[in-house]
Amino acid sequence: MLIGKTFGSLTVIEYTGEKRISNVSKHDTKHYLCLCECGNTIEVSKPSLEYKLVKNCGCKRFKKIN
Repeated sequence: MLIGKTFGSLTVIEYTGEKRISNVSKHDTKHYLCLCECGNTIEVSKPSLEYKLVKNCGCKRFKKIN
């Protein structure tokens, strides 16, 4: 169970069920609702968390660099 674990800036807060990642995929994957350290939530698949494909909600991408 991943609830309570942290992956990058994301903390898993809730299991949201099994879903298909794409129409091409033949398998369902587990998805989790995650809380980012910025305060936003995002739903992420288990493989994306485990293989570090998603590390935040996207907030770091838009952070202004001085």
